[in-house]
Amino acid sequence: MTSISDRAFFECTSLASITIGNSVTSVGYRAFFRCSSIQSVIIPDSVISIDERAFEECTSIASITIGNSVTSIGASAFSQCTSLESITMGNSVTSIGESAFLSCTSLTNIVIPSSVTTIGDNAFYDCTSLASITIPDSVMSVGDRVLYGCTSIKNVYYLGNIDGWIATACIWEPNPTYYGANLYFGGELVTSIVIPDYVTSIDSYVFTDCTSLVSVTIPDSVTSIDQRAFQGCTSLKNINIPDSVTSIGGAAFKNCTSLPSITIPNSVTSVGGSAFYNCTSLESIIIPDSVTSIDKYTFYGCSLLKSITIPDAVTSIDEYAFCGCTALESVSIPDSILSVGQYAFVNCKLLRYNEYDNGLYLGNENNIYVVLIQAKDRKITSCTMHSATKVIAYDAFYNCASLTSVIIPDSVTSIGEGAFISCTSLISITIPDSVIDIGYNAFYNCSSLTIYCEVDSQPSGWRHSWNCSECPVVWGYKAGEN
Repeated sequence: MTSISDRAFFECTSLASITIGNSVTSVGYRAFFRCSSIQSVIIPDSVISIDERAFEECTSIASITIGNSVTSIGASAFSQCTSLESITMGNSVTSIGESAFLSCTSLTNIVIPSSVTTIGDNAFYDCTSLASITIPDSVMSVGDRVLYGCTSIKNVYYLGNIDGWIATACIWEPNPTYYGANLYFGGELVTSIVIPDYVTSIDSYVFTDCTSLVSVTIPDSVTSIDQRAFQGCTSLKNINIPDSVTSIGGAAFKNCTSLPSITIPNSVTSVGGSAFYNCTSLESIIIPDSVTSIDKYTFYGCSLLKSITIPDAVTSIDEYAFCGCTALESVSIPDSILSVGQYAFVNCKLLRYNEYDNGLYLGNENNIYVVLIQAKDRKITSCTMHSATKVIAYDAFYNCASLTSVIIPDSVTSIGEGAFISCTSLISITIPDSVIDIGYNAFYNCSSLTIYCEVDSQPSGWRHSWNCSECPVVWGYKAGEN
């Protein structure tokens, strides 16, 4: 016999042992599929190929020995062999197919021979007991999600140098370090990385939870740092971002708790949400004029950040952007700002506000009243806003139940979401025609309120539910005329 044909022993569930003769050169598609009583497999040196799903769902196999002539292991060849504890591969295997060992949940370690050049997608996906893997420098192509779900992995040994790793393993999604594994390049634990200049992007998850990493040098060839690229690098202290980078992805440096400072170059136009979330050692950061918005949770929990200057190009500060920055004392907000999201400065206990009448404001040295952040307290009965105010922030007068009078100047262009929620004593308010944006539920539960609008009809920038359904609206109001 020279071959075992496709489905030859398909679902022979009582078959307990097999001996493959030395004349056999191939094992066909699903040849032993779901032979759930087989306990061990020895593939002789005569076999050249193991086809797709050959031993899939052989749930009692505890060990596999693959002979020295096998050049390829087909897709899902040993997928869901849930009792598999050990694999010995011959030195002629060049490719491991996609999902080859998917959900082999008892497998604890594997050494890939130096003949292998290709590892397919999902090759060891969901091998939940896998603690270590050794990858030779011969590997030139690594598929997506190779170690996804390998929640027990602690050590990844790449026998080549960092150049080879970047060329191949940067496309792992997510990177094995997502589970807190140590990375070894050429046998050395990684603490410092100089990324080679042929790399154009730092992909998602590449260095996630690489807790030993202290410094990273990024070349000018890199144009993007993708989401969660350095998330959880808790020892990271030094990183340069070159002028070539135009975008920093969401949570890119989240939980980098040792990072003391960072400079974002002028080339960067977008910084994703949670980019510096919980960077508890971050004392200073330079945001360039090229950045136009600060997304939600960007600096959430940066408890040592004392001051920040927001560039003139920024038009919006998203929700929770600076929440929990307990050491933050001052913020310079530019005149360009159009909106401030909910809880953007919540729990910033040391932040100094500028006061006017019964309002607390943030601004810049030329206009300290740009944004009315909140009422001085919730018991105020009246408030006249400063004539230079542009934005009334989210929840600014939330639950000011005794408030009866508010004067909005014609400098205001934006009223935030829920700005006057539950101001149950407020009888009337005039919205000047300068206002181009009103957020959702701005006057929710203002049951006694009549709203006077200087514009003749609702502008497109006023959200469909800006008004309390019970509040009458007078359009085209002109003081002294009506």
